[in-house]
Amino acid sequence: MFRALHAALGRSRKWGRGRKWGRVPKWRMRLYAVAAIAAVAVAPFALNQAYREVLRLDPEWRFVEEVLLRPASGGTEPLVIRWATSPRIALVEATAEDEAFVRALVATLDEVLEGSGLSPRLVEGGKSNFQVYFATRARFDRLAVNLGADPLTSGTGFYLIWRSERLDIVAAVAVVGADSSAAQRQAVIVHQLAHALGLRGDSAVFPDSAVFTQGDRGSTATAFSPIDRKLLRFLYTHLGSANEWSELRAAYRRYWDAS
Repeated sequence: MFRALHAALGRSRKWGRGRKWGRVPKWRMRLYAVAAIAAVAVAPFALNQAYREVLRLDPEWRFVEEVLLRPASGGTEPLVIRWATSPRIALVEATAEDEAFVRALVATLDEVLEGSGLSPRLVEGGKSNFQVYFATRARFDRLAVNLGADPLTSGTGFYLIWRSERLDIVAAVAVVGADSSAAQRQAVIVHQLAHALGLRGDSAVFPDSAVFTQGDRGSTATAFSPIDRKLLRFLYTHLGSANEWSELRAAYRRYWDAS
């Protein structure tokens, strides 16, 4: 019996490179400690990512997250950006048909945002903080550069926003291709206005949304869909500029169904 025990201990010493049974080398202890710390540090991130993926199974939440949480200009964190004062919209080189369409769209926005403190209005150019330009696509490149953006020679329209240090939108420009058909122009107007009002992301979740995009397919909506109206009201009634993911999620759980 004692010989067997002695033989076992001998084998243990050989496995442990001559160290006493049960003793772990310091370098291995340090390695275990580093591994444990790394596991603790990574676990919340992994759980958080898994949690977010589960949440994205809810199509309305996925839509809200994709459309509202776009990286802020000059920053790296996804943040909500919105107007703090009412947009005063002026039209540049619009046809009578385009003006009538935008006027009706602004009236709809005023109804959707009732009680939020914002009341969009059409005004003369010198009083505006939001201009909607109608220009041929051949002029997009020059117009973008004049507005301080990168050259843009393709597409049916684009938008630019300027923000304060608090991430409030203080000015915006939407550009619409004037050489498109009336229906195309109307879809571009709705799409670019939605972006410039704070719905900055595109989403493939709801095809009838003004911010729908899937591959080469863009929105053909000529009016704000029910989900667009709900999101605009939610944004301007229950959210603030610079809200992060956790604040957006908390507001969604509390107010979305009632918006």
